[in-house]
Amino acid sequence: MQRDRSRVVRTALPGRDRRGRATRAATDAIELDALPLAGRALQSGEPLRFVTWVCFPVAEKDSLFTARRWIARDGAALFRFGEPSVSRAGTCASVRDELDTTALAAGDYVYHLRRDTVSGPDEREVSFSIAAPEPASP
Repeated sequence: MQRDRSRVVRTALPGRDRRGRATRAATDAIELDALPLAGRALQSGEPLRFVTWVCFPVAEKDSLFTARRWIARDGAALFRFGEPSVSRAGTCASVRDELDTTALAAGDYVYHLRRDTVSGPDEREVSFSIAAPEPASP
């Protein structure tokens, strides 16, 4: 689960030449990208991105295309995500969902991803919170 559109600095680690001497890092860049939430509550309206990576046997290679994903609060499903955005990388794949939190009230929520596997259903979940709005200053 990631907070969308955050300012991050990405840089390559310095390499080593054949004699073991440090070489200069190849790139420095400042980009807008996602950062993990790290347990912090979101303010209503902050966009949220859920990325789930799964590595699986060939027999289950399409299981993320039919995975069910939803947001729940107090054990009840609030809404379900539509068609998944799936990216493959070798025997692994990721599914990505975007959530606009504007309509969510303050409280605790759970993102669920459930897929069918050869050995039965596999469900992943992650919790997140929407913070109560701060009172207006007088």
